[in-house]
Amino acid sequence: MAFFHGDQFGVEPVAKLIRIACPSALPCGFAWSSDCDRLQAGEFGGGAVVITADGIDWHSTTGILNHALSRAENPHDGLDGYVLAVRSPEGDIAYWNNTDGLGALSSATVFHGNEAAGVNPLPFEDAEWLALPAPLHG
Repeated sequence: MAFFHGDQFGVEPVAKLIRIACPSALPCGFAWSSDCDRLQAGEFGGGAVVITADGIDWHSTTGILNHALSRAENPHDGLDGYVLAVRSPEGDIAYWNNTDGLGALSSATVFHGNEAAGVNPLPFEDAEWLALPAPLHG
């Protein structure tokens, strides 16, 4: 565990350094906070960074809060994405994966926003779009 602080600390350079210099530690991440010496709206917050071999994923506290509030206001709105489910004649369910076709839910392609509109579920007659549930809290 390491701690860094300072008036002009660069979160992005540290994330990039970890990704390049420490590939054996990936995936990893860290959280940061920011504040101000004056009480001003928008000057306090922070976020989190998830670093993988594929890239750096940024999350701000404001974005996390807005996403959670949207989910609370519209819990069945597909905010966390959709998967395409297909039921076989035997009653089994398979999920669409852009790479391999049909398979397990764990390998399903998750579609967000208008991405689903570009997917043609044919030749599957019983295809159905399912909204992913909100993550469990524990």
